[in-house]
Amino acid sequence: MAAAVTVTVTPLLSGVAHFLIGLSSWLMVSVLYVQLPRFSYSEYDDSHSGSNNIYATINLYIQASNALGILTGIGMASQYVTGLSLSLSGLGRWVSCKRIITLSVPLLGVVASIVLATNDVFTTQKKNGSSTILYALAFAAGVVGSASMSTIFAHALDAGKARPHVMRADVRAVLTSAGAGACGLVAQIFAYAQGMSRPDDVPLRISSKDIFVPVAAIQSAALLAFVLVPTTAAVENEYFEPVPAEEEDGDDNDDVNVEEEEEEEEEERLPRRQLQMNTVLAQVFLSSVLEFFAPAIIPKLVHGSGTNHSSSLWAITAAWNAAGILGRVAIGVLGRRTRERHATTFVALAIQTAAWLFAVVCATKTWVAVHELSTPVTAALAMAIGSMMHGAIVTAAWTEAKSMSAASSIGVANQVGAAAGAIFGYIGM
Repeated sequence: MAAAVTVTVTPLLSGVAHFLIGLSSWLMVSVLYVQLPRFSYSEYDDSHSGSNNIYATINLYIQASNALGILTGIGMASQYVTGLSLSLSGLGRWVSCKRIITLSVPLLGVVASIVLATNDVFTTQKKNGSSTILYALAFAAGVVGSASMSTIFAHALDAGKARPHVMRADVRAVLTSAGAGACGLVAQIFAYAQGMSRPDDVPLRISSKDIFVPVAAIQSAALLAFVLVPTTAAVENEYFEPVPAEEEDGDDNDDVNVEEEEEEEEEERLPRRQLQMNTVLAQVFLSSVLEFFAPAIIPKLVHGSGTNHSSSLWAITAAWNAAGILGRVAIGVLGRRTRERHATTFVALAIQTAAWLFAVVCATKTWVAVHELSTPVTAALAMAIGSMMHGAIVTAAWTEAKSMSAASSIGVANQVGAAAGAIFGYIGM
């Protein structure tokens, strides 16, 4: 019988794997967003209706996928679903439904990114004013991103339980969140290499189709990373044999009394924990509403820039899309004590709200005194600050999750807020 092939997961390999897993979540969506400046000038620049705003339209298709993302989160949080296992014929083993759901998401990312790399959907969009396949792929990219919010952090928590001596669960969550936040930064690096910062009349160095070739490579590497990082189920089924419980001599009455005292203490702590959890979910929801309303604002922040229209639009998009990683990394660097201070996230939400209000006023010209301060630089700064605060809020939430159910619930709150923000942006802008 052939010996099983095993991979030694070192802290470095584990860290890289979790970063890649996070990077695979919203990378396709981020790269889709940074292609839009070149397709928003002649057709959409002067329009103020949501249906003619390509940013709002693509964002709506992406966030419409939240229906599937939310169902994924509910499934991951359900003890019934996650407790099921399926027998894979021919392989002679059982695989948990939780594992199947988790691996299906990056697999969809691989397929969708390959289709984007082999079809010039943006040329079709520019010629016809719409592209069914572009909207379908935007929806698929959104499914990958939204469903990932309910799987990748639960996966990090599960892997932390499986290999705590390699890397703690909260550190894995921070690295995963940093990867998710890096999606925008990586997308902007790709866009700069394309030539998105150049004037409108200068052709791009790399086409919008070819830029998805490295995206497909990253999605494939992330799928491999999911397989390489062992989870609790994998460890229990493949690496360890059950250890029989040791019998200890003692007074049964003493054990019963201790158990009753622990149960009473747990009952006293439960209302406080529930309140804290509800507060976290509310913060994540509100922050996501503001964060994903932003794409509908962006086209309105650039007016009369001539041939520099798309480059100015790209700069604002880049600031919004890339700054989130700063808030995510900051939470990881500041450490556990800062994450546990709920006042930190309240302040972050207040700052995000102020930045969002400034951007809305600049976009809608509702307050002349503030609108006069509106330039591509101030607009980009406001969008960047808002994105940083959102990154800090969601990372603080996920790193404090104590169970897979809690991590998935936070993902659901994130995606419900994102869907609401996209709808409000589409209607309001």
